[in-house]
Amino acid sequence: MESIEVLEKKLAKCRNNENEKIKILNNLSKACWSSFPNKALDYGKQALILSEKIDDKEEKGNALNYIGGSYIYLAKYDFALEFFFKALEIFEELGLERKIAYSYNNIGLIYNNIGNYSKSLEFHQKSAEINKILGYKKGYANSLNNMGNTYNYRSQYDKALECQKKALKVYEEIDEKSGISASLNNIGAICMKNKHDYNKSLEYFLKSLSINEDIQDKNRITISLINIGECYIETKQPEKALFYLEKGIKTAQEIKSKDLTGACYKAFSKLYSNSNNYKKSLEYYKLFSENKDSIFTEESSKKIAEMQTKYETERKEKEAEIYRLKNIELVNVNKDIQNKNKKLKLHRKHINLINKILEHDLANNLDRIKSAVFLFENSKDEHCLNEIDKSVQISVELIHNMRNLEQFLKTHRELKIYDVNRILQKIAKNYSSIEINIKGKGNVVANETLESIFENIIRDEIIYGKADKINITITKHKINCLIKIADNGNSIPDEIKDKIFEENFIYGKDGHTGLGLYIVKKAMEIYDGEIFIENNKPKGVVFTLIFLQAG
Repeated sequence: MESIEVLEKKLAKCRNNENEKIKILNNLSKACWSSFPNKALDYGKQALILSEKIDDKEEKGNALNYIGGSYIYLAKYDFALEFFFKALEIFEELGLERKIAYSYNNIGLIYNNIGNYSKSLEFHQKSAEINKILGYKKGYANSLNNMGNTYNYRSQYDKALECQKKALKVYEEIDEKSGISASLNNIGAICMKNKHDYNKSLEYFLKSLSINEDIQDKNRITISLINIGECYIETKQPEKALFYLEKGIKTAQEIKSKDLTGACYKAFSKLYSNSNNYKKSLEYYKLFSENKDSIFTEESSKKIAEMQTKYETERKEKEAEIYRLKNIELVNVNKDIQNKNKKLKLHRKHINLINKILEHDLANNLDRIKSAVFLFENSKDEHCLNEIDKSVQISVELIHNMRNLEQFLKTHRELKIYDVNRILQKIAKNYSSIEINIKGKGNVVANETLESIFENIIRDEIIYGKADKINITITKHKINCLIKIADNGNSIPDEIKDKIFEENFIYGKDGHTGLGLYIVKKAMEIYDGEIFIENNKPKGVVFTLIFLQAG
């Protein structure tokens, strides 16, 4: 970034181009953060007013971020957080990923400064993830650096050191001087706090100070001076400690940094306490305490908590609305995909079932026919002919059921309204030797397979249930049409009632393909209907079918 002096000259020359003026003001705000936070605040506010005037949302977001940054250096964290959240909202609306990550990073800094380390890590990790995906190395390293600081404050020193070393490596790759300085300083702090390796810490702090003086970053210079002073306190070199702390307090007050001024007061208190000068130690501790209280007022803490609650609530509402809108946009596509997948699934099921029948049932029947033919040729026993006839009939039934199954699963046609009584009367004419009584009327929602459903049930009751009388009642109940098909044939044991509609289920010596009732069950699922079975009194069974009533 260009120097403050160069940017101020550009600003003086820029009169009519408001877009260019906003960019210069925002750059000035960022450039003045650490050394002249009040000037940074003023430039940021000018940029905000102009960006609102010409409705430039991106530059407005930038201005909000830079104003928030100014408030960090002025230790007004409640104001900083408010502006960072406003900036984040704009960048999320515009979909500017890098700037979203930048806002996350800034919010993480606030939470770190007020001691909410869990929240700090949450936002820094979000920032790191976005920057890594975008391949933005400087932003990624900044996030790692800040995460390392937070881990250090949480006394998770191994994680802190790991983050700082990763950040330093990236900063060195891109030759980012201020970042290198920050990482060196932070590594030194970890070595001092965790390992008590003061010589190593001092080496890192002095390297950091040298870089900061080269780039003339007064904020970072102050941090390095305080750290060097504390290092000399720990190594019992009070004269050197005093020298660096006095330089530190001077620059801290020059840039009006309450944070760093407070850190200096605390270090002075420790220095004089170690020198047994308790009077001066107490004086500086009082100054430190008063400075801290001026930063963390009850009002500012309450405001921070309120803003966090508001942010989380608005974010959840926004995510819910985005989710709802996306669902609306995709609903037609999803319907098409679901319908195609459903048809494909039914078709695959159909093919698998046909293969099973061909491989198993028809093969078995052919084997029986072959064996019976062989026995008849040798014995002329007419029972063999009966066995052949029975196997042929079963095979014919298989083919008939497969045709019905294909109709059920392959042609999922549009549902229509059907007169149940008329269909049942038609089927009854096919079984003139059996007494079939039909009572009631009703219309149901179904398709062309409805007739096959009733045909399968009635045929099973006659052939396998040995029934000679069937009573059918049609009744209406609320939105449903209930059809009961009761016979006087064989009852069904309770233990198999739940299995009777399963594919290939066979019961008793006259057991058949196990497909007829399975087909009925699958068809009822297509209609969103139900079917169940219970025993009749004194004997026989009752099939109950529940359809959606029409008309």
